[in-house]
Amino acid sequence: MKKNVLIIVLIISLLSFLIWFGCNPLDKIEKGSNSLNVLEETDFVKATGVGAVGWGEATTGGTGGPTIYVTTQSELSSAANQSGPVIIVIQNDILPGSGQININGDKTIMGAGSGVKLNFGFTLRGDNVIIQNLDMMNGGFNESDSEGLDCITMNGRSYLWVDHCTMHEAMDGLIDPCKDSRYVTISYCYFYHQRTAILIGDSDSDSTAQSAQSNPDKDKWYYTVTFHHNWCNDVYERSPRVRFGPVHMFNNYIENCPTYAVGRGVGANIYSENNYFYNTTEVWHAWDSSSKPGYVDDVGSIFEGNNGDITDKPPTGDWVWTPSQYYVYTAHSAEWVKANLKNYAGCGKPNP
Repeated sequence: MKKNVLIIVLIISLLSFLIWFGCNPLDKIEKGSNSLNVLEETDFVKATGVGAVGWGEATTGGTGGPTIYVTTQSELSSAANQSGPVIIVIQNDILPGSGQININGDKTIMGAGSGVKLNFGFTLRGDNVIIQNLDMMNGGFNESDSEGLDCITMNGRSYLWVDHCTMHEAMDGLIDPCKDSRYVTISYCYFYHQRTAILIGDSDSDSTAQSAQSNPDKDKWYYTVTFHHNWCNDVYERSPRVRFGPVHMFNNYIENCPTYAVGRGVGANIYSENNYFYNTTEVWHAWDSSSKPGYVDDVGSIFEGNNGDITDKPPTGDWVWTPSQYYVYTAHSAEWVKANLKNYAGCGKPNP
């Protein structure tokens, strides 16, 4: 009888262990400094590479590769410079930090849990990168540029998705897709206390990008960027500034700009949709010229406070476009943005 009871107890224990293991497989366990901790399921959901909307929708990052957990800037640099797909989870704040680290292609870099703080930037050395759930600065607030000290530097690269990040106080810019970069989505981010935020295209004499604009298919152009559901507060300028690109900005909350909000540069073709602008000083600043005109077509946005002249400048002919020609998306109303967006933009914030 006692033997039968012992067998039953062993069977129940084994079943309990199998049930626990099924809910907590080894690929969800991370190695911490002192113990094994179950990684939050939401971290893996964010790392799947599924979810970018807009021009960067094909970005997959490190999907399919191993997951590496890092706690220092040197560990992060080592993991980011590996070849092939890798998902990198930063487990804690890395401060003070310094400078830039290189990021190879096919990488997902994300903060664990509710996010982590970094005081250094990333330079993309390959295509197909996802960056999520980070609070980034690089050197401190600067009234003038210190070339190259961005939060994210992107020169001549394709496929970048920056999502649910907070960025501020970089010596240069926050995110700069330049030198013929393309297929970028920046979503649900919070940008604040910064002189220059987003620079899309870095030269008025970019002949490669200008030549591509002879093709009526905007998918063949450079500087294809979708900028949506972002909150820009106390950013002096470049939210964003655009050259030579078909840029779609929708559902953004842009406020308190001491200089201007959106820069319409040479060859810009901006489709602005259902944004909320408040006290931007000058909502559309003209950097273009009569020989190289830029355009902005605004639909459904709300302008309150001091925004200067809110008149847009829509394109004509082959330059007329709508983002729905190229990808599927759903835009909230500008009223929704005004009432709700701040609850969802930035590191550690949920999706609506």
